[in-house]
Amino acid sequence: MSNSWGSVETGVGTKFLKLENEETVIRVGSGPSEINVHFEESISGGKKRVICPGAGCLLCQKKSVPFKRVMLKVINREDDQAYLFEFGMMIASDIKKYAVSPKHGNPTQYDIKIQKIGAGKQTKYKVFASPNKSEITASEAAQLAELDLEAAIKVTSIEEVKAMGLKILPVEIVNQEPEMPDLGDVNDDDWNKL
Repeated sequence: MSNSWGSVETGVGTKFLKLENEETVIRVGSGPSEINVHFEESISGGKKRVICPGAGCLLCQKKSVPFKRVMLKVINREDDQAYLFEFGMMIASDIKKYAVSPKHGNPTQYDIKIQKIGAGKQTKYKVFASPNKSEITASEAAQLAELDLEAAIKVTSIEEVKAMGLKILPVEIVNQEPEMPDLGDVNDDDWNKL
């Protein structure tokens, strides 16, 4: 995992930002954390999210390729609330362009507008930086401090992955004793005949 722009539903009660509108304006409130995420179907039919541990990953061993994602803290300008925001490389590369440019620099100093175009797998995003710079307020900083980014990017343990009931993994029979035939009329005298 990386924690710098140059290299670029977890947690009880944690709020995640979802880009549901055509335009969303945010203020970045932390540095980026890069993670690799598997999205796999469970036996019950739902999708499960697994943060890949890298070496020893059961899903990688089954040829599941994780997606590179970035997670950071943000303030959503629509409701002025702090959220964790996880996104793909399309958005990350655009924010990085602004973050490393001398004209814009640190994205915690200006708002960013994200335009969502299309739907489903055809969705595209465009990112625009505001030319107006300002500091994060004390109230915003307090909200951001309450979010636990480290817990949200914690890799999923092997035990947790096994417990998810994923279709890609074999079902393990745990603590099941072998089935014994019904010996209803057998008694000790039968053994003496052997």
